[in-house]
Amino acid sequence: MSVNMTVRSDDGLCAISVQKPGTGSYASFGVSPAPDHGKAFLYNYDGRTYVNYTPATAYAGADTFTAELIPGGGKKREHLVVHATVDATGVVVAKPAVAAPTPKAAASTKKTAVRHTTARRKK
Repeated sequence: MSVNMTVRSDDGLCAISVQKPGTGSYASFGVSPAPDHGKAFLYNYDGRTYVNYTPATAYAGADTFTAELIPGGGKKREHLVVHATVDATGVVVAKPAVAAPTPKAAASTKKTAVRHTTARRKK
């Protein structure tokens, strides 16, 4: 089996649902190989197995992964190859609000010695 999906890379998520032959969700599942440019998540809900794909932010291009679907009861595994086309039109990656100090600035700061003294009261 195979499926094509199109998804945006700005917090985009594409989900498909599958059922094992007959009715019901798969007994177990996995992903092998995993997508190179995003994350795949599989779960069962309400008698169906869902395959979710979320691409990496600002990635644009193709991604592929295979969902291993196990029906249970000694039946053969099924393979669902997912071909994702990721669109990043207009996606901008935000710059960090605080920049790390440069090595030159860190080296120029002087350290001063700190002395601690203790005074005792006389009786």
